[in-house]
Amino acid sequence: MAEATLVDPKLKAGAELLGALDSALGDVFGAFWYHDPETEDWRLVIGSGVVDHEGSTRANQRLVAIMNDRDFGLSPLDVLLVGRHHPLVEVLRGVPKTGRLTLPIPLHVYRTMLGTHYVDDAYVYRST
Repeated sequence: MAEATLVDPKLKAGAELLGALDSALGDVFGAFWYHDPETEDWRLVIGSGVVDHEGSTRANQRLVAIMNDRDFGLSPLDVLLVGRHHPLVEVLRGVPKTGRLTLPIPLHVYRTMLGTHYVDDAYVYRST
């Protein structure tokens, strides 16, 4: 059964993974947990230029290797690594910009319109 709310350990795990990806991939321009109201699933969406430069297959191979090196408490199935032109990246355009900084406590976005996208529930770590 899918989780209706995102629990604190997943929020911490997402921040830890984001830090590891910053070191290993660089160019991580956005990161947020996104709740899909249709499936009731939470996905950690990571936006990285690596997807645009190396392609999604190679970028995801790198992601899985990073996740296999350390137990973040997340499955690769929890994470969606996307490039700059992915539709979910549009959501980030509607939240305040954090620059390269990762928010210590993710910004909670709840049942709102961000640009032309309805967001049921999300927690934003970074938006550039």
